[in-house]
Amino acid sequence: MNFRQLISGHEELVEKTINFFTANANNPELSARIRESAKNDKFTKGMVKGHDAVISMGYLTLWDFLHFENEFAQKKGIQTWLVEMILNRMCESGILIAEPLLQQSHYRSYKANEHFTQFLSARDCLTNVILGFQFIAEKYQHSVFKIAVCDDVGDQHIGTGFLIHIQKANKDDSVIITNKHVAKFSKDLRVLTQTNEKVGHLKIIKSQVSDLAAIKLSEVHNLPAFYIAEDPNVLDEVITMGYPNVAMARDSYQLTQAGEINSIIQTGQGNTLVLFSAKTAPGNSGGPLLNYMGLVTGIVCEDLFYKDALIEKGQLPYHAAITASEINKFLTEEYSAS
Repeated sequence: MNFRQLISGHEELVEKTINFFTANANNPELSARIRESAKNDKFTKGMVKGHDAVISMGYLTLWDFLHFENEFAQKKGIQTWLVEMILNRMCESGILIAEPLLQQSHYRSYKANEHFTQFLSARDCLTNVILGFQFIAEKYQHSVFKIAVCDDVGDQHIGTGFLIHIQKANKDDSVIITNKHVAKFSKDLRVLTQTNEKVGHLKIIKSQVSDLAAIKLSEVHNLPAFYIAEDPNVLDEVITMGYPNVAMARDSYQLTQAGEINSIIQTGQGNTLVLFSAKTAPGNSGGPLLNYMGLVTGIVCEDLFYKDALIEKGQLPYHAAITASEINKFLTEEYSAS
């Protein structure tokens, strides 16, 4: 049984634990309440030497959390083993630091890794890092859209796009990022939800230099939006989300595939592409390549192969994505000027 299964049904406790132990980095008001509560906790004071000094340095213990929940939320009977498991996970992912010099018996003292915590919090990714790829896929499933187009001879094709929010002219735009080759036949283009409901759009901005396009939606959509990360490193774990063609399926279904980054290459045209091992197929184009934080580290664009090698030798294609830095460049230089 994995961590995600173990905490199933305890999502509220996960959120409370995260909020409590990262308050020093993210929430000054809550942090002040926590420090006041901890300093008034006579039980923990008697168990932890120099407790007030530890609190003043920004460190907190499991018992501070239990006291706070009992005092303010009137929550009793919290399963301490579950909280300890969440804390261990937060330490493993670099969100918390457990100071070994302050450990007394089984009382561990934790402090938020401030800069990393703030980075994740600003992008709504704290829980992503703790709960992993399964949670990420569930969280963003409705933020990955189908792009339906008809080509010049009337055949329908499906591609993929993903939602971001862009602040422009002091207001937010909801924008679907996809490939330019997906949005090529823009006259008949339709943006569809996972359940095939049509989403209105105002305009399509196509890059002049890369295989990227942005579809500005008619309304702001209150869904979890993706954020663009830095370019990945070789052997980073990733997932893809998209709508590939599946034989015998009656519709285009959202598929999630796991893999890793294999290489960063330069094409003969001078473009930088990311090669990855997660399986893709026609229909995945325009889908996000997501890292362990749930941030977009690339956009699926094509399969690289030699036709003769594929047919005669069965040499499988390499799956490729446009880099995150190229997406950022497109948004900064072309979308913002549109």
